Amino acid sequence: MPKIKRLHFKDFNPLRFIAFLPIFLFLMSLLLKDDKNFISIKTHEILTKLCLNSFDFFFFLSSFLLASLALREYKYKTKFSLKQFYIRKVLRLIPLLFIALLFTFYFHDKIVLFLKFSPLESLSIKHYLLGVPNYFSILTQEREANIIVIWMIYMYLQFYFVFGIILKYFKPYLTYISIALIITGVLSRMYHIYNANDYIFDTLSYGVPIGIGTLIATYNRTNKNLQNYFKNISKLRIRYYYVIGLLSIFIIYPIIGNTSLTAFTPIFTSSFFAFIIMEQTFSKHSIYKLRKLKLLARLGKTSYGLLVLTPIIGTIIIMAFESLDKGTDSYLHKLIFIVLTFSITWIISDLCYNSYEKVFNRIKRDFKSV
Repeated sequence: MPKIKRLHFKDFNPLRFIAFLPIFLFLMSLLLKDDKNFISIKTHEILTKLCLNSFDFFFFLSSFLLASLALREYKYKTKFSLKQFYIRKVLRLIPLLFIALLFTFYFHDKIVLFLKFSPLESLSIKHYLLGVPNYFSILTQEREANIIVIWMIYMYLQFYFVFGIILKYFKPYLTYISIALIITGVLSRMYHIYNANDYIFDTLSYGVPIGIGTLIATYNRTNKNLQNYFKNISKLRIRYYYVIGLLSIFIIYPIIGNTSLTAFTPIFTSSFFAFIIMEQTFSKHSIYKLRKLKLLARLGKTSYGLLVLTPIIGTIIIMAFESLDKGTDSYLHKLIFIVLTFSITWIISDLCYNSYEKVFNRIKRDFKSV
């Protein structure tokens, strides 16, 4: 058996946190949204579009990393364990999903009852237990932020289930499957746009970043030319690519809106995500290595906890404001609310990662691939 080399992408955690920030701001705008305020509505619309970049990025990152790890497992073990793959993913997602479900369907109602607020609209948990709420469940305004995060987690469960089968049984055809996923992603978004409905929580609509992530991982593992290119890329060219890429991130989704061009946007943004990963990992002439940002790296480790806990903490703080007759109408109160939510969520997610999640991470080690 060949000597096992460690696979470690040092810049993933800072990138995870950077990608989380638009989602955090989107959830804040959702909790603070005033349907009678033009600025509030427009801010929420812009953040919703910017949030799509983060969704695309997380699916790209997951497919890239999972494909890289699976190909590595094939190399050193000559096989891929689907059972261990599923156990690792369940141990990663389910513990915090349980907290999200428990708050949304039990504690939220109890807090509302304790504070003597108007009772919340009843909501069935049936589809959430089946694992497909993003297709069939009804969205209620009082629980919207929490339910959206639960939908996001279920999209990942659906993705992991299918992607594991692909890695196990179709490894020789990963290149062709990647292209098929890209085409599926484009067609799925075009279908939703044509029918004037939302694709943001349709897992198939992220076929483009999933396909590109898998394609880059496959090519990177089988052909060293890609790594060599990024090792020797000039600093001037790096700057050029970052300027073009960042402009596409901040401009494309907000400008083109819900036109058919949106279906092709992830091709450009995911290509930029691929550039960032390869440049940060292999380039000798990087403008700056994100791995140096220790604080962002630490926050990135807890990004899943930040995602799950943000709407929970935000909802509780909103209710606390209302119980004190403060409200969040003024810009000062909105700012206080955002700072409080982030600070408390950061503290709790860090504690959660080093205690509650740590228990499951220890168990995960028994099912480590290589």
